[in-house]
Amino acid sequence: MDIATNHLNFAMRYISLLFILINSAAAAVPPDIFFKKINVEQGLSHKKVNCIIEDRRGFIWFGTEDGLNRYDGRSITYFRHVHNDKTTISGNIIKDLYEDRDGVIWIATQDGGMSRYDYRLPARQQFKQFSYDVHNQKGIPENGINKIVEDRYNYLWLGTNSSFAVRYNKRSGLFDTPVKKGTKCVLALTMGRNDTLLVGRAGGGLLKINTRDLSYKSDDRYENLYAPLPHASITAMFRDKKDGIWLGSWDKAVYRLSSDGLRESVYDAAFKGANIAMDEYQSFAEDLNGQIWMAGRRTGLILFDPASKRLVSLRHEKQNAGSLSDDHVNTVFKDGNSICLKNPRVPSAQA
Repeated sequence: MDIATNHLNFAMRYISLLFILINSAAAAVPPDIFFKKINVEQGLSHKKVNCIIEDRRGFIWFGTEDGLNRYDGRSITYFRHVHNDKTTISGNIIKDLYEDRDGVIWIATQDGGMSRYDYRLPARQQFKQFSYDVHNQKGIPENGINKIVEDRYNYLWLGTNSSFAVRYNKRSGLFDTPVKKGTKCVLALTMGRNDTLLVGRAGGGLLKINTRDLSYKSDDRYENLYAPLPHASITAMFRDKKDGIWLGSWDKAVYRLSSDGLRESVYDAAFKGANIAMDEYQSFAEDLNGQIWMAGRRTGLILFDPASKRLVSLRHEKQNAGSLSDDHVNTVFKDGNSICLKNPRVPSAQA
């Protein structure tokens, strides 16, 4: 197993993982920020972090363009795929991480299918690979996996590049594709209310699958890949504490579906009022105040207060060493009282 442990100098000047501590007394005002950084030189396996989770044991995991990283607050352990070694992860381009109810971590990769990590097993059995095999009709249908979620029936659902939303039965070990509707590329997945799986597709809009009976509902307008409609390609989804669903899309707009799925709010007026350009928002997080944090491809980090409809933009400032390193933020994640974000263009892991 290709594993390396790098002990980090805990001094602030050597760390490049950016945590933004939330001012709990404020709502939609520029937050107090604390920079705590982990850079590549101190152990992160790649400067681009695609996904972040905190597991039930308190470890923070980073899925990067070159391997999986586990951070314990003092050191990083990284895991990489080794050719012909089944004890390693299945691929190195990590797109998503998901911890299930049993504490097992599932790893979506772009170059090797899916991996399972179970810390309770002996070291050489902790990783299990699920990679495409042309001879296995019940196996994983491809190696390009974008997202992983779990329904309440203990099935995993995978968003794939070209095989629709794929279901995995953890008990039988079998994969299937129960709904083959519309475009095949799935960019985003989240579980909504009433056993509803929300499927964000490239060019296909939003598909809703009932995970109990496998019925589904889609908007026929999106059957035309080039239809001149809003949010035809949904790239990010997030379920907030009130069960609303936030959508990021290629059409550079932010949407929110109500908890019943019947009302859709578009926040273009709020962005215009704050003089903030619309952008493709790639990730969302919610803080303790109910404020929504958005990771923008070109507009930095946006803080939105749904109650007042106010927005604050946090951008890179050349003369301010305490600002963002760049206006491209890849992912945002809530960790206790802090927000963790990643900028992929600099050799640090501002996660």
